Amino acid sequence: MSPRLNRIGLFAAAFLTLALPVAAALWLSHDQAVERVRDSALDYASQALGRTTTLTRQMADAVRELEATSLDQPCAPDTVIRMRRLAVAAAAVAAIGYVADDRLLCSSFGLPEREVAVGPPDYVSTLGNAVRAGRELSIAPGTPLVLSTAASGFTAIFHPIVALGVAADDTESSVGVVAVSTRQVLGRRGPFDLDWRGVAVEDALEGTFETGGMMVAWKRLPAWDFFAYAALPDDDIAAGFRASAAIMLPVGLLAGLILMLLLRRIVRHQQSMATLLRTALRRREMQVMYQPIVDMRTGAWVGAEALVRWQRPTGEWIPPDVFVPMAEAAGLVGQVTDAVIAQGLADMADHLRAHPDRFLSINIAGADLRDPTFPSRLEHLVGRHRLPSASVHLEVTERELLDDDVQRDILARLRAAGFKVALDDFGVGYANLASLELVPFDHLKIDRLFVQRLDGERAPRPLISAIIDIALPRGITLIAEGIETREQAERVVGWGVTLGQGYLFGRPMAAASFIAGSTRPAAVPEPA
Repeated sequence: MSPRLNRIGLFAAAFLTLALPVAAALWLSHDQAVERVRDSALDYASQALGRTTTLTRQMADAVRELEATSLDQPCAPDTVIRMRRLAVAAAAVAAIGYVADDRLLCSSFGLPEREVAVGPPDYVSTLGNAVRAGRELSIAPGTPLVLSTAASGFTAIFHPIVALGVAADDTESSVGVVAVSTRQVLGRRGPFDLDWRGVAVEDALEGTFETGGMMVAWKRLPAWDFFAYAALPDDDIAAGFRASAAIMLPVGLLAGLILMLLLRRIVRHQQSMATLLRTALRRREMQVMYQPIVDMRTGAWVGAEALVRWQRPTGEWIPPDVFVPMAEAAGLVGQVTDAVIAQGLADMADHLRAHPDRFLSINIAGADLRDPTFPSRLEHLVGRHRLPSASVHLEVTERELLDDDVQRDILARLRAAGFKVALDDFGVGYANLASLELVPFDHLKIDRLFVQRLDGERAPRPLISAIIDIALPRGITLIAEGIETREQAERVVGWGVTLGQGYLFGRPMAAASFIAGSTRPAAVPEPA
């Protein structure tokens, strides 16, 4: 090699030695800045989703109480007083009222001097609520409100800004909530405006994209007809890049590729919900509670449903309808199921061996039913505790049965191994008579939405009767969920339902409390 070529090679090597670490430092600075902005947007969206979900639950609880107590006299003085109490108790709800014929007839503020027109609904949600957005009422002039009206006419009124509950750090950022079914913006804080009709939010539980100089993140829960979004300006990326580059360039010059790999590792391991879930599973933060399943004819506790709860080290409780969908999206739901099974068997094995007529019921997810190793793992765990397979019942929801041959085959394997299988939440999802024929279930759980409407004269007896007519001739045991009153229990027992579950019999409790309660003499129900 000529001296000239040798000098060129040495120069190139020297250049690459300096250029590659610098380029890596610049790339990492930009990547880190993008990730920080994306994570911030996802965090804002997650907070807005959590607040909106809490608001929705508060609205549903308030409406449910009014439907149970005041349906016949929706604007009577006692009802208005009850509305006022419920509105005060539900911190996120501005007011509660009653709407009929597109008019607000009364509210927790009292009877209006004249009827207040609210106009026709903008859309009807998947839960059957008529939603009116951007309405200005005489009770709050100049303030656009959102009205969510149940089929009964009882209406929750809230300010969308309160529902969002979070604010971005500058005037260019935005946070909002959008209806999934119609893509109508229900509430927004900040100037960002986007036609959401082209964004496919149905395909995932969260996502991010860049548009119009903004980083946009959105999150949703599968059970709700809304999603939350946050939009942060791309200028934040540039500012973050400059701040990172000021540190990374000197370090890149000194440390080179080793530091690049280390920092990339740090960037890749930024905390996310998946990381928090993995940490929670490793630290055994998941707790299992047990709710009694009762023979309503005798009052005897015959089984327990294992219900998972997650308490962060900070003391914060994260509800299952928030972390379970996240676990499914992150591919961790199988680990959650395994943790519940392991803890449930450890807590209850001695009790089940002493009482072979009782059972432990465990919820399993769609991912479990697509895992060919799940039946053998379950058999191993149950066998290690010297329990018969029949001591463990497996609950699967209707939405897991969408014409999936793999799932049906695994369910058949589980039943052949002696495990009992229950179809949960029957009547509100996708299952039908064909599902019962393809997968012969042992138990069918009547959803609480039907059971909790059994009080009063408007009880949905034809619906309950149809479910009973489907199940009993096939030898399927019926379990009524959500039983809260003696009247509900007496009615379903009179129609042939023997087992029940709900607050009337016991709330979810620790294993020791369940064992102590189940060994007390049974309280025989009063005759109807």
